[in-house]
Amino acid sequence: MPIPTSARMIISCLKIRIVGAADSVTGTDDINETLSEKRNRFIAKELQKRGVSSERISTEAIGGIDEYENPKDNRYSKITIYPELNQ
Repeated sequence: MPIPTSARMIISCLKIRIVGAADSVTGTDDINETLSEKRNRFIAKELQKRGVSSERISTEAIGGIDEYENPKDNRYSKITIYPELNQ
């Protein structure tokens, strides 16, 4: 579903940061890093399909983590939307 024109005007003033993670219990460091990168790319492509400029999107893959007790909780993508201050 495309983003409405009015929403695109708002998005043009925003930046989007995507951080992907995998759990450290399963897979090697290389596998977890790759999985994190793939998650980021998928989300970024979906945003671009809907009209968000790639220049507005940044990504970070943090690979395997163990922040939370349940390994499944360590598999995530976080999206942060913030204003671009230097326009």
